[in-house]
This record gives sequence, C-alpha cells and structure tokens, in this order.
Amino acid sequence: MLERRESLRIAPSTVTHILHRHDLIGPAASAAAKPWKRFEHEQPNSLWQMDFKGHFGMGARRCHPLTVLDDPSRYHVALVACANEQRGTVQAALQRVFAQYGLPQRINTGNGPPWGTGGQEALSALAV
Repeated sequence: MLERRESLRIAPSTVTHILHRHDLIGPAASAAAKPWKRFEHEQPNSLWQMDFKGHFGMGARRCHPLTVLDDPSRYHVALVACANEQRGTVQAALQRVFAQYGLPQRINTGNGPPWGTGGQEALSALAV
C-alpha cells in the first residue's frame, strides 16, 4: 500500500494501467468514456484566452506577464508586463488591446485574480 505523501505524484496513465491490469476498468467502461474535445473556434476574434503567467523579480519590483491569445489563429494579441494583477492595471491594459484589435466574441480566462477570485462578479467588474 502507498503511503500518502504530498510530494508523491502519480501519472493518471499509471493509475489507469493499474486499474486495467486488475480488471477494475472493463471494456464497457472504456467504450463509454468520451474522448477529450478541444474548445476550438474557427474565426479570429471569436475566442481570446487571457491569463497571467506567474510573476518574477526585476530588482526590487515584480513583473506579472499578462498574455492575450487569439485561439483560432494562435496569434499573441498582447503580452503586457504588468506591475500587479489588480483590476485597474488589467482594465488599462485591456482597454489598449481592445482599442487596437476590437472586442472578441468570447474571452476565456484563468481562475485566479483578477477574474476568478470573486466569481462572475470579478470578471464583470473589469468591464466597469
């Protein structure tokens, strides 16, 4: 039996292989599993993906890179070096991006600040 440790990481494929080997996942369950489907859009500006890519030190300050990617074309609409991940900073950056490229039909974001912390209200607040 495995001892529970936070540092222990087992690949999902390994777990699946073990379950199959012990006949705990049968052919019916395998056949019923649905294949993964990518949320893909066909036309530019139909879906943008936005997220912060962590942060790193720059002397006494930190840089928070904000990326904006057009999903269908894979074109990097923006890479903005932000001083923080606060609403006002993101609003200002996105206003410049929207002025240059227009508004996308949909936006997919990460779930951290500033868009995910307060649920739907957090993302809506960016529009104010």
